Amino acid sequence: MSSFMLTHLAGVVSDGTRTSIGVKKVHLNACARAVNEKFSTNRTGEQIKNHLKTWQRSYAKINRLRRLSAAGWDEKKFIITLDPEHYNDHIKVIINDCA
Repeated sequence: MSSFMLTHLAGVVSDGTRTSIGVKKVHLNACARAVNEKFSTNRTGEQIKNHLKTWQRSYAKINRLRRLSAAGWDEKKFIITLDPEHYNDHIKVIINDCA
């Protein structure tokens, strides 16, 4: 369902109907109708918006990790890797930022 939603919204962006401040409510509602029709659910535009925000937060975290100079990529598991020393330093930074 997430993949369908993201593909639908990517189509909105590629059509050029996305504004600089984000996806318009009318497009979120259209996406909700498409999801509801395909999966026989009862989603709202607001739920689509919240789910999109969740994906955006995850994507931002992945990009932050990818930009670390010590980050690697495991082709078999499709995961970002860090050696233990860099991982521990990264976690310390995160904990200090939250405190």
